Amino acid sequence: MFIIVPLVFLLPKKASKALRLLIALLSVGMFISPIVSALGNVARNYKFHPHFLLDYFAHYALSAWGIYIIQSKQVTLQKKDVLFSSCIIFFTAITMLILNVIFDTAFFGLSLRGKHNIYNVVLVLSSYLSAFLYLFGLTFVLFLGYFLQKLLLRLLQKEDTKQS
Repeated sequence: MFIIVPLVFLLPKKASKALRLLIALLSVGMFISPIVSALGNVARNYKFHPHFLLDYFAHYALSAWGIYIIQSKQVTLQKKDVLFSSCIIFFTAITMLILNVIFDTAFFGLSLRGKHNIYNVVLVLSSYLSAFLYLFGLTFVLFLGYFLQKLLLRLLQKEDTKQS
């Protein structure tokens, strides 16, 4: 959040619009993520870690901003624009996967050497399957965000027609 928000205001208009749309698409995932993370920490460690509160706050703030972006009609959910915005996050994730392999790191919470985990949860023992699941999950979050934002727009349009 602390990198994305300044970028929205510093980048050229077309790139800023794509980034705003990406934020809107990821808003549903940004809302659900802290809930799943907190429940996962409690389930694994039987305690809540307060040092994650800033991370949770950032997720909720970005989620609220994404919903506001759609409600204020700063972006439209045109399929071409959605595809372009989705390519930004996929390019970023694939770049991080390549860097993880080259430098043996765990950017985006995906470790491809040793323990094959996604955000410290080992789902499968294959690094390639973990990477596929990571990208599949990202695709699912984008589709979910797209359809829920479309639903939100329809509800707002119905409300506007009732008021008219």
